[in-house]
Parts: sequence; C-alpha cells; structure tokens
Amino acid sequence: MNQMEKKKPEDKSLETKEAALSVFASREAEKERKKATAGFLSALAVVTVLLMIAVFTAVRLNETVVTVFKLKNEIETLEKQKSDLESELEKKNDMVAFEQYALNELGMLKGNNSSTEDREDKIE
Repeated sequence: MNQMEKKKPEDKSLETKEAALSVFASREAEKERKKATAGFLSALAVVTVLLMIAVFTAVRLNETVVTVFKLKNEIETLEKQKSDLESELEKKNDMVAFEQYALNELGMLKGNNSSTEDREDKIE
C-alpha cells in the first residue's frame, strides 16, 4: 500500500501544523534579517555622518591655521615697516632739533648753498 493511504487524519493535521510552523519560522527569520539590515544601515549612516563632520572640522581647522599663519607674516612685515619708519622719523626729528639748537642757542644763520658759492675768498 501507499504511504499516503496509511496516514491517519491526525497525521495530516500534524503536517499542516509543521508546514505552518516552518512558514512562520521563515517569516520570523526574514523579519530578523530585515531588522539586522536596518540596524546595520542606520549604524553605517551615523558613522558616515560622524566621518563627514570630522573631515569638515579638519578642513576648517586647516584653513584657520593657514589664515593665522598669513596674518602673523603680515604682522611681522608691518612691524618691520613700523620700526623702519620710526627710525626715519627719529632721524628727521634729530635733524630738526639740531637745526633749532644751532639757530636759537648758537646764533648761527641758515645758509644757502647758492650764496656761498658766489662768494669768493678775498685777501685784503
């Protein structure tokens, strides 16, 4: 006889229960895989955003460092220029003070180069 014919009606209900359980188990496994995939993708998205923030921060920091370096160089150049101009001003102030001392204190006269060239030394 055939095995199908030998099966009792109770056996058929067990087969349908087993089939239903296997379908239910496969659906549960698929749900778990979807949850795991969704969790992995979420974690990947968070890590990607964090890496983007880190790269952006590093780039901004680098730009700021370059700007600070340029500004420091400009400050050094301007300080040197200031020092040179102060020295030049001191020289001019010294010459003015020297001229004022010669005119006021010593009674010297401010002369012209043209008038001294026209004069000749004469012996009398």
